[in-house]
Amino acid sequence: MADALARKLGARSRIPSVRPGPTSSVKRPAPAPASDGEPAANVVPAADGAADDQPPAPPAYDAGPNVARSSAEIFRARFETIEQQARIKRSHQFVAAAVAAIVRGEYHAAADAYRQAAELDPDDTTLVRKLEEVEKLARRYRR
Repeated sequence: MADALARKLGARSRIPSVRPGPTSSVKRPAPAPASDGEPAANVVPAADGAADDQPPAPPAYDAGPNVARSSAEIFRARFETIEQQARIKRSHQFVAAAVAAIVRGEYHAAADAYRQAAELDPDDTTLVRKLEEVEKLARRYRR
């Protein structure tokens, strides 16, 4: 890490770097033959002629055009989630304003605030019910 930082800063490192030698000098042990004298099925001959007992690498992943489509879908879903959260937060702010207006006795203002909250979050049935109650109070106590 210090070596990388020193290179980044343009200074020579005082720590000597240790690099492995060439791979051709590494001797690999020969795999044990199968019971019928044939080499094991997962043995792939290495480039230098020695056998390598590791399975072949999986094929390269080619996502193709589906990646762009799924990325767009992921982005759209995330945007819709954020948008829904913002609407709910704004709805809660209108509910708080409605409660404050009820405390002050301003039922028309409370009805307006509940109406705006219900428009932002139409699935919330309690908002619709509270809006109806406050509208009744607003009609009873007209300005």
